[in-house]
Amino acid sequence: MGECLDTRATILRPRIGDDGLSRTLAGWDEYATLWASLRETPGEEAAAAGQIGTRRSARLRLRASRRARQITAADRVRARGQLWEIRGICAPAAGLIELSLAAIMIGKAAG
Repeated sequence: MGECLDTRATILRPRIGDDGLSRTLAGWDEYATLWASLRETPGEEAAAAGQIGTRRSARLRLRASRRARQITAADRVRARGQLWEIRGICAPAAGLIELSLAAIMIGKAAG
């Protein structure tokens, strides 16, 4: 039985602009939307500068298509309404690519 690819994941690629002085991040463009398997791992709370946040991580598996093989750690993923940073890329099984993802959701601390 194969992997259940039941989530639509959009890969976002950085758009670099030139302000005349240096190259800077000008935004994110949609690179590809692919079927994937997203498995979240339990989050942990993190406190930083008076804010409370939940640090979450996940594994995203994709079919090893031409587009999927061109994904890099500079890209981002949007899946299930969440933006994810790519922390690592590997090929755990023939025909699959796995991305290690991290997301930080920040909110105001109570009080």
